[in-house]
Amino acid sequence: MPPDPVTRAKLRLYTYRIEKDWLSYIPVLENGTSEEKQVAIDELTAKLNSSVELFSETKFFLSDDMTLVDTCLAPFLWRLEHYGLDWEELPKPIRTYAHMIFRKEAFKDSVSEAEREMRFDF
Repeated sequence: MPPDPVTRAKLRLYTYRIEKDWLSYIPVLENGTSEEKQVAIDELTAKLNSSVELFSETKFFLSDDMTLVDTCLAPFLWRLEHYGLDWEELPKPIRTYAHMIFRKEAFKDSVSEAEREMRFDF
């Protein structure tokens, strides 16, 4: 986390928002009926599209340096296509940010064999 208390508080707030607004869809995306999954895909896609500024203001998520928030977002973004979201439908800043994280050696080393099979561009 950044040393600045205001920035830390801002990142904690967005971590909470990510957990409640985005990650809360995962149980439905993994176990829901096809209709429930489609509703979740549509809602999550809309929420991500409305959050594009969070990925375009700075190099990393609301910071010029990589933080704990980035490490939490990476596996979520990695799985979006697997969950049925259309990767090309997401705004370019989100895709650019995700690919930047995916190219990091530490991320590549952390991806399991099962996770590698979730994406074709790795």
